[in-house]
Order: sequence, then C-alpha cells, then structure tokens
Amino acid sequence: MKVYKICDEKTGLFSTGGANPKWTKVGKIWQCEGHVKSSITNWATCYGNQLYNQKTKQWYGVNKKIPKSWKVICFDLNTAIQETLSAEALHKRPAKK
Repeated sequence: MKVYKICDEKTGLFSTGGANPKWTKVGKIWQCEGHVKSSITNWATCYGNQLYNQKTKQWYGVNKKIPKSWKVICFDLNTAIQETLSAEALHKRPAKK
C-alpha cells in the first residue's frame, strides 16, 4: 500500500491539504495519488485565487505557480521504500485511466 504526503523542502514541514493548507510537522496523509494531485490542484485554482471582472460580471481563475520546493513523498508501507516526486510534475501529469 502506498501513501502520499506533500513536503515543503525549504521548511521541512508537511501540508494539511486544501485550498489554504497549514504546514505542520505531521501534515496529512493521502491514500492515493489522485487525491494528493487533487489537493495540489485545489490549492492552485481555488476560489480564493479568482478575480472578478466588473465588465463581464464573471469570475475567472488565476492559477498559482506550484513552488519548486514542494515535493510529494510516496511511502510504500509494504516495503518501507520512500519515493519523492516534484509536486509541480505530479500536478501536470495526466490522470490515470
């Protein structure tokens, strides 16, 4: 079984997930790659990052750039092997079918 955590290498802290994550010593564990990818996407495109166009009366998103210091750490609980991925690369990777 694999589990995932988002780590900020600059601080050594882990994300609690969501649109406005806190960074703690423990953080959150996701049980599948799709869920951690969704959390990163949520942060990058959440409503808090949208702007309102007065002329068209519509909201439009502002995608935040995912920091290079964010890494997704994959722990294989069966073998105790740890793998590290770039959060930005995981965010851009196509979804599994």
